[in-house]
Amino acid sequence: MTHRIFGLLTLFALLAIPVASARQSAALVTDISGDVRVARASGGASQAATWGMQLNVGDRVTSASGARASLLYSATNSIVTVASGATHEVGSAADGAGASRPAGAPRIAAVSELTLARAGAGEVSALGGLRAGEREQAIVNLTPRQTRIRQGRPTFAWMASEEFEGYRVRLYDAAGREVWTGAATGSERVYPDDAPALVAGSQYVWNVEGETMLDAVSSQLTPFEVLSDEEETIVAEGLGGISDAMAGAADETTRDYLLGAFYVDHGLLFDAVDAFSRIARRHPDAALVHEILGNLYYDLGLKDEAVAALKRALAARN
Repeated sequence: MTHRIFGLLTLFALLAIPVASARQSAALVTDISGDVRVARASGGASQAATWGMQLNVGDRVTSASGARASLLYSATNSIVTVASGATHEVGSAADGAGASRPAGAPRIAAVSELTLARAGAGEVSALGGLRAGEREQAIVNLTPRQTRIRQGRPTFAWMASEEFEGYRVRLYDAAGREVWTGAATGSERVYPDDAPALVAGSQYVWNVEGETMLDAVSSQLTPFEVLSDEEETIVAEGLGGISDAMAGAADETTRDYLLGAFYVDHGLLFDAVDAFSRIARRHPDAALVHEILGNLYYDLGLKDEAVAALKRALAARN
C-alpha cells in the first residue's frame, strides 16, 4: 500500500512543472480542426496547436484554410474562434479572427484548479477518506462516491472481483440511520421512486453486500452529498447558460471543457469525469486532459484509475 501511494505522489510531482506555467497562461486551446499553428511571443519556430495548449499574451494562433480553433480566455470567461485563414494574437481583440462569445457559465474552474492535486472534497471526503488498498476488496463502490450529486434518483454502481448470487445496497444518513435497502442482481441499482426522497444539502453513505449461500461480503461505506436547493438552482442556471452559449457551435470539446470545469467548481466530480472522458476519447494524445482525469480520480479515491490516467499524461508529454 505504501508503495502505491508513493508511486501516485511521484506521478503528481513529475507533472508539477507544467502546471506552474499553466497558472500564468492567458488562454487555453479548447478545440482544433485542421492545421492550426502557434507562434510563441518568446520566439522560435511555430508549432502545431494541440488540445489543452496553454497560450500566453502575444502568442499568435493561425488557422490554415479550412481549419479553425477555439480559445478560452479564463480571465474574461469568453471564447474566441480563430476562423479559417485567420490569425489571432492572444490578448488582443477578436476582430478579424472570428467570433467571440461568452462561455455562458458565471464561473468555471481554472486550469490550475483542475490540475493541482487535491486531498479530497471537503466534508464528503472526511466521511469516507481515500483508501489506497480498496481494490483488494471483493466489492468496490464506484458511484456515487466522495462527490456531490444533483437532486433526484441516483444510480448506485459497483465492481465485484468475485462471483455473487445477488447484492443488497444499503443507504444511510450522516447519523448512521438506514434510509433504504434494495436488492440487485447486476452491478448497479437505481434508487427507486418509492424510496424516501433524498434530502437536499444532506450527506449520505452507502455500501453493497455480495450474497452467497453461506456468507455475505460488504464493501466499504462510501459517502456522497446531495446539492442544496440553492446550489441546484445555480447549477441548473449555469448549465443552461453553457447550453445557450454553445448552441449551434461546432466545437464540442470546448463545450465539454466548459461542462467539466463547471462541474468541478460545484463538486460534481463524476459528471466532470464524464465530460473530460469525452475529450480524452477525441484527443487521446492531449496530456492535459489525462492529467485532469488523474486528479479527479484521485479525489474520488479511485487510485488505480488515477495512476493509469497520470501515466497517460506523462507519456503524452514525452
